[in-house]
Amino acid sequence: MEILWTYQEERKVMIMPQVIEGKEYLTQKEAMEFLGVSDKTFYKNYKDVLDEYTDPTDKRVILYKKADLLALKQPRHRPKD
Repeated sequence: MEILWTYQEERKVMIMPQVIEGKEYLTQKEAMEFLGVSDKTFYKNYKDVLDEYTDPTDKRVILYKKADLLALKQPRHRPKD
C-alpha cells in the first residue's frame, strides 16, 4: 500500500487508501482531496463517471477505487485536427 500525498491550498495532505481484497480504495473526501477539487466540482464532474463501492465495515461510507481516480488524473491525449 502506498501513502498518497497531495497539495491542497499550500498544505500537504496525507491520503491513506483502504485495502479491501487486494484493491485500494479512497473515501469520498479523500477522493476529492486526491483530485484537488471542491465538493461541488466533484459532484458535478466526477461523481457520475466513477463507480461507487460501499465500505464493508460501515455501509454509510462511499469508497472509490484508487486505480479509477489515478486514471482520471492522467493527461488525455487528443488527436490533432
